[in-house]
Amino acid sequence: MSRIRLGWFTVFALFVGEGSLIADPPTTDSQAVATDVACCFSDGSCQDLQPSFCLLQGGRPGDSGTSCATVSCGAQPVACCMPDGQCVNLQPDVCLTTLGRPQRQGSSCANQSCTPVLSACCFPDGQCAHLPPINCFAAGGRPGALHSTCAATVCVAIDVACCHADGSCQDLSSAECIAGGGEPGAPGSLCETQNCSASAAACCLPDDTCDNLLPIVCRNRGGRSAGAGSTCKTTACPLNAGACCMPDASCEMLTRRNCRAQGGKPTGSRAACSEVTCPPPPQPTVACCFTDSSCQDLTQADCAAAGGTPGVEGSVCRRMTCP
Repeated sequence: MSRIRLGWFTVFALFVGEGSLIADPPTTDSQAVATDVACCFSDGSCQDLQPSFCLLQGGRPGDSGTSCATVSCGAQPVACCMPDGQCVNLQPDVCLTTLGRPQRQGSSCANQSCTPVLSACCFPDGQCAHLPPINCFAAGGRPGALHSTCAATVCVAIDVACCHADGSCQDLSSAECIAGGGEPGAPGSLCETQNCSASAAACCLPDDTCDNLLPIVCRNRGGRSAGAGSTCKTTACPLNAGACCMPDASCEMLTRRNCRAQGGKPTGSRAACSEVTCPPPPQPTVACCFTDSSCQDLTQADCAAAGGTPGVEGSVCRRMTCP
């Protein structure tokens, strides 16, 4: 057995015969252990952490050998006013990278009032409003430069497909379409891809009322079209509703689930209330005593017709002793 020193590790070799070499796997005296370094956070604080843990927590690890005792993590956080008027305590450089406005040194959101930065916001119909840019985007608008005003901004209306009652289509602004009695399509729609030629059909609107509308108009109003050839005279809304007979013999157009939930009885079809006759509510029964002291629960009319003596309202035979 021979030992050969190669750089930083040792190879144990066994020579078998002339020129033969069997080598053991390389070994190390110790495993490298990651050491803590200074980890700086956006609020200016510092913790001694391993670099990987520092990155996982959103920090910035320092060089090897650094510690919080010898490293300054930059300026102290100040009140940072965001474009939408919110306030966050951040270091000045971090505040600027988030489009915020850093306040004076020593300021804090606890005693700082921030006002939103407004800009002219143009909407697809050509209207303009003063909004923070983030709110403008959320409302479907296009924000102008910061501090821009509607008085100095020209908002151009974006044309959309406008469907008319006769099935024709025009590319118009939403305002022009509505003024002409049309129904504007969704933003970005154009007549070349919009089908306005379909015939009007029964449309069940969100409030369960019915109106004869073009399918595109029905959808834009949040309704469900009953299909070609349908009319409100022959369509019950909602589309899966049917005649429901209530306990008082009245009728309502309800889904099966809602009908049962309200104590009604579904008729088993989607017929309208005008097409069904709900049975009258059952008459209450009372204890009916006969001359042989027997008793039956009958309506007062049936009791009298059978020659019995009806009890008081609410009486039942199981609690009644007939003379």
